[in-house]
Amino acid sequence: MSAGLAGLALTSSVFGQMRTGTPEVEMGPFYPVLKPLDQDADLTMMAGRKGRAEGKIVHVVGQVTDQSGKPVSGARIEIWQANTHGRYTHSGDPNKAPLDPNFSGFGIVTADAEGKYRFKTIKPGPYPISPTALRISMSI
Repeated sequence: MSAGLAGLALTSSVFGQMRTGTPEVEMGPFYPVLKPLDQDADLTMMAGRKGRAEGKIVHVVGQVTDQSGKPVSGARIEIWQANTHGRYTHSGDPNKAPLDPNFSGFGIVTADAEGKYRFKTIKPGPYPISPTALRISMSI
């Protein structure tokens, strides 16, 4: 999922494996110019809209720890990602794929006392990272 979700640039341990931030690329990921008014842990529903985001729903869970493995309580975690079609809600995204009016593309939570967090989102679609290459999400 880290191939499609860009906002979490922390180094963390997931299922005993070390994960690192997204490597540098020519295009994307695109941090929001204007963050949506609806800022929560559910990217699949937007306040004031009845529809749900298109795509396969996934839950992103994790724990923020310091270098010694101690949980970081109260850490602020932001994610931003492309929609199921591979398009960011950002003016600089050259992708011509459709926007999803029911997908916020941005989420924010505060880690609990054990450093744990959870987001509800969708599996992002492939999107261009250069004129000749696509970033593709890992199988979920």
